[in-house]
Amino acid sequence: MAIPLNPSQGPPRDRWGRYLIPHPETGKPTGFTRATTIAKTLEDPTNLTAWAKRMAAIGVAQKPSIAAGILAALDDRKRLNDLVEQAIEAAGGTERRELGTALHRIIELVDLGETTAEDNIMFADEINAYVAARDAWQLTSVHTELIVLNFPLGVAGTADRIYRDRDGQLVIGDLKTGGYLSWLSFAMQMAIYATATHIYDPVTNSVTGAPPIRQDHALIVHLPAGENRCDIHPVSVPIGLDAVLMALEVRRLRKTDRADHVRINPEPVTKPDTPKRTVKHTFTVGPAVPPDLEGGPITSSQQQQLRDQIAALHPHAFNVLEQFAKDANARKRSISLASRPTVRRSNLYRALIRVGRRWPTDLTEQHVRQILEPIRPGISNTPDVTVGETLGSLTLTESQQFVAETIKATKA
Repeated sequence: MAIPLNPSQGPPRDRWGRYLIPHPETGKPTGFTRATTIAKTLEDPTNLTAWAKRMAAIGVAQKPSIAAGILAALDDRKRLNDLVEQAIEAAGGTERRELGTALHRIIELVDLGETTAEDNIMFADEINAYVAARDAWQLTSVHTELIVLNFPLGVAGTADRIYRDRDGQLVIGDLKTGGYLSWLSFAMQMAIYATATHIYDPVTNSVTGAPPIRQDHALIVHLPAGENRCDIHPVSVPIGLDAVLMALEVRRLRKTDRADHVRINPEPVTKPDTPKRTVKHTFTVGPAVPPDLEGGPITSSQQQQLRDQIAALHPHAFNVLEQFAKDANARKRSISLASRPTVRRSNLYRALIRVGRRWPTDLTEQHVRQILEPIRPGISNTPDVTVGETLGSLTLTESQQFVAETIKATKA
């Protein structure tokens, strides 16, 4: 199910651009700060500012009319800001952003089942890359463009996706179509969404309780426009939430009056042993999940399913795969599910089981080396590097790619 949201609509806003959402307790329309505003509080704008300066300079050089306009508007700040935007646009600085916006909307329609790659020739490669990555992660889109309210924080925002993952749990997904990932600010946004307390329906102008969503990690779905690739990265919700609390504290301090900071006759101040934050959060969150490492645990039922599938393999294929595991363990790069039943390791076994089924009686390590070649170039001709240790060294993202490469190799 999805609550469709026309991108031209959305909730009403107050004069500061905040979402006006019915207060969960009083029902009165209330302005809640946007999640993107909070996320930008701690962001380092150095790279973005430098990029904008370069684009503006190029645009002025290409358009003498803009240079003339700037000379005529030296005392008009608003006019100067408009001319700078025109210069950036003239330099092509907004083209990729516009492509990304269009791609973002098309992928939403893909998840809603309203369009396909065949219907969108211009973005066919990006759509295929997205669908392949989504399916490799076994994600099903449950909601798209969902407006959520984190009432304890006083923050609201629009979550790109709520997926159901391979564990059967709901997980926040954020689709990014730009080339650059601002990890901290994105983690902050998704932490706000993952710990949200309410969902806002713009059709009925009402709020309801949010469903239980994973609070150990969320997913950045990186689909850069024009690059024909899609990478999915787990990010830690607890780390993002800690940054959100810090950002709210910074915003509180910025609002204090100047008199609170200046003392005419300052007295000695004793620094407290443990600084205490004013802004607090009542949610309990799971353990932090380091990005791109293991991806969190799988369920006991998933572990058992993998064990059953391994046990059902032909004895020859079973012995080959067991040797891979022994080699990995000998090189201290264990892939054992018994010691760490994680998403990364389950990806490895899902792929290996598929290989064992495809070549039950004549499986060799060369089959797997050929599959690993696009991920680890040269592995097919490097006998001194074992398949087991290579599998054990694959990152979470590479384990996902291993699944995708295995599916392609075993279709024949």
